[in-house]
Amino acid sequence: MNTEGTLDFQIGFEKRIAKIYEAIAEQFASKADFKSEEAEIWKNLARDEAKHAALLSIEKSLLQTGLRVKKPVEVDQKTKGRIEHLLSVCEEKISGGVTREKAAQILKLLERYDRLFTSLLTATDSKLLSQFLALSTQYKAHESRVREGLRICEKTATRSSRYEMAGKEG
Repeated sequence: MNTEGTLDFQIGFEKRIAKIYEAIAEQFASKADFKSEEAEIWKNLARDEAKHAALLSIEKSLLQTGLRVKKPVEVDQKTKGRIEHLLSVCEEKISGGVTREKAAQILKLLERYDRLFTSLLTATDSKLLSQFLALSTQYKAHESRVREGLRICEKTATRSSRYEMAGKEG
């Protein structure tokens, strides 16, 4: 798989992540015990991932017009298979309803594999794309939302498990 093929793969990955985050947002919004700010964080994360896919689509278009690849990025079949499996597992986890704890696990897993996005942006001679991470307030906001999503989910999950344990002891 060449850089262009890797872009296709990553664009699909970003779109699937966006759908997973959107599904989590919808589930959080429909539950009375979830705060609206939680659903909003997940909606924003979904939008971020859709924007990442759009950026990579722009890069692919630029490659097709002759932009030079200076750092080829390729995903081997084994890694691609692991990522496909991960996406399927995450999609399955949310299909039966998602808890804050599951949402935090999904976020950690997906964002770990989403690092390929950054290497693809710096793979070409495009000054716009290679400087995106350093100059983009949108990307910094995404990183902040990831941290906030983890903080809220983990804090609430910890509080819930302490409550459950106190109930068992009593």
